Amino acid sequence: MQNRFRRSILVAIVLMAAGGANQAQAIFDASKTCPTVAPGDHEAYHLPVATGLLPNVTFSTDWSQIPATGGWYGQQIMDNCRIKADGNVTWHGKAAARVEVQPGDDPLALGVNSERAEMLIMQTANRCADQ
Repeated sequence: MQNRFRRSILVAIVLMAAGGANQAQAIFDASKTCPTVAPGDHEAYHLPVATGLLPNVTFSTDWSQIPATGGWYGQQIMDNCRIKADGNVTWHGKAAARVEVQPGDDPLALGVNSERAEMLIMQTANRCADQ
């Protein structure tokens, strides 16, 4: 009797999780939304830093506070459409970011199939984290 009860609870939990996953997938849009951009060097550094961090936290992204960069130090993207807050939130209530990479996206103009859309280098309010 006890095993049958446990199995019923496990089946109910799995079905609830599967139903929740299907609902979450329905709100994400994986289609191409950004326009094609001309090749060239598309990188920027010394971007604005996120502020208002919790005590003892030295770095955190915040796509709600800084929708274009999230608080990262640098970006290597073809345009601001490639990485942006998407209206969803993470498990801890922060804005989630949508990343789009299209064939031929080469923000460093390397010409070696380095398709990317990248935010890089953590930073604090005082300095870049790798200095």
